[in-house]
Amino acid sequence: MLDYDNIIQFIKYALAGGLATITHILVFHLITNVLWVFEAGRHPFIIEISLFYVVSGISIVIGTLLMGFLIKRFGMLTTYAFATNIISAVMINYAVRKFFIFQG
Repeated sequence: MLDYDNIIQFIKYALAGGLATITHILVFHLITNVLWVFEAGRHPFIIEISLFYVVSGISIVIGTLLMGFLIKRFGMLTTYAFATNIISAVMINYAVRKFFIFQG
């Protein structure tokens, strides 16, 4: 039998997490990356922001898979595996954004 409270909690978590992710990626794109770190203009704005979201999604997937692998295969503590997830996401995002999305 399904526990509907858990399903509703999961749906709320997914909606809040998804909205927070979309918002923070947009803020990071407009404020930190374009104004402070990189120069926009290699691609038209819609292509640039689309690539930004795609790269962010790919880095999330790679980091999450790496985190799961480290926990299951090596028994790493979740905190350390999550730190690895963050580090890999930062490195992937920076490299791809610097060399492929923005002008440098």
